Amino acid sequence: MQALYRFNHVFGRMGEVEDIVTLDAEQLDLLVGSMANFGECLGKYSEVVFEVLREDFTLLTDDQDFIGKARQYGLLDAGDDVVGAVFDGEYVHNYCNRDEDDEELTAEENERKMKFDKHFPFYAVDYA
Repeated sequence: MQALYRFNHVFGRMGEVEDIVTLDAEQLDLLVGSMANFGECLGKYSEVVFEVLREDFTLLTDDQDFIGKARQYGLLDAGDDVVGAVFDGEYVHNYCNRDEDDEELTAEENERKMKFDKHFPFYAVDYA
């Protein structure tokens, strides 16, 4: 079951990154502990890369009717893209930018990659 979360990671005086995102429990668990790369979203040369924490997410609602209407009216398309940032950070770095000389993925890495592919197919297709 999907729930609506506010994502907010604060960097003190530099600023913060925010997003409103719908996730199920497995998707949330997969994002927590991942490295996110937001690039220079806080200004030139800022290179915002960090580990996504559970406390970065605040549950707003799990009311499916509300979530459906918010999606219908395009209210969930604002803010920074935390899922995309994780794909730019962890997914691309660990699973896509591999040279021929790199070792094969371990069983654990392969399992994690497959979970990303399963739970976030829209993003995984972009990097295939």
